Amino acid sequence: MARPALIAVGIGAALVAGAAVVVLAEGPQSAIPLAVDQPPPTTAAPEPVAPEPTPNEPAQPAPTDIPPPVPGELISNGPRDIPKVAITFDTAFAADTAALTNAGIFPPQYNEAVVSYLAAEKIPATVFVTGLWAEQYPQAMERMAGIDTFEFGNHTWSHAGWTDDCYGLPSPGDEVAQRFEIARSAKLIAQYAESWPTYIRFPGLCQDPGDVALAGEYGEYTVGTDLTIFDTGVTDASFAVEGILAEVQPGSIILLHLNGAPNTPATLEILTQLVPALKERGLTPVTVSELLAPVEQEPAPAEPTAEPAQVG
Repeated sequence: MARPALIAVGIGAALVAGAAVVVLAEGPQSAIPLAVDQPPPTTAAPEPVAPEPTPNEPAQPAPTDIPPPVPGELISNGPRDIPKVAITFDTAFAADTAALTNAGIFPPQYNEAVVSYLAAEKIPATVFVTGLWAEQYPQAMERMAGIDTFEFGNHTWSHAGWTDDCYGLPSPGDEVAQRFEIARSAKLIAQYAESWPTYIRFPGLCQDPGDVALAGEYGEYTVGTDLTIFDTGVTDASFAVEGILAEVQPGSIILLHLNGAPNTPATLEILTQLVPALKERGLTPVTVSELLAPVEQEPAPAEPTAEPAQVG
């Protein structure tokens, strides 16, 4: 499926200890070097198996039942007649990113200041989590799981590119590997959220109808965005905020990142300017779940009861 043209708000390149970190104009997440872990062998059963716990995973058992399938649907926005918007965050993270972070070349790819701001101001947020990121930052997962205004979405396991033209990201592999990417991440998220994620966002917003349908088999609706302005490569927060405000409307789904420097260093500054501006326009930030929740209709007034006829 053809992807919409995306407008980058920051373009540049940096060379960090021999690893090229390039901010491309085409996509919101291409700045971070990414790779895919080896997928399971193609002889594996097509239905995913719950991953073995690792020392970084929480001890409590996770729900193991895959929820009922949902229609394969790509959702780019919510209702236009309700003054609400969803602020969402992706955690762009894969094996190459983990290696750079663990070697001290990258700072930790968890923007704790953003989470603290959202929690203090009670701003709802939906965080689309990459499984490898959740393994790397279990304390962050625990903290966000304890904030009642947060919800988790799936961002696949290794942040691979699900279409051939996904900004150079490697392929997740065959269908077995694709199922692994969706299910393993969802099961790890469920260990913290105590429920399977309802929504998924594919890395780079790259998906075709078959990918959307596959996510639906795992009870997950695919979430995109109706905006073309993101925080990747942004150093001038005001410029990004102006761009978002020029496009945002009721029902919009705003896409930012929870990684921080070096590729999304201005996210906190964007939020501190954007949230008050949204509220001034009468737009209330909500989670994706609330944005897409069915509208409850007020009950119709009861019909007046006829007075009984007088007998006389």
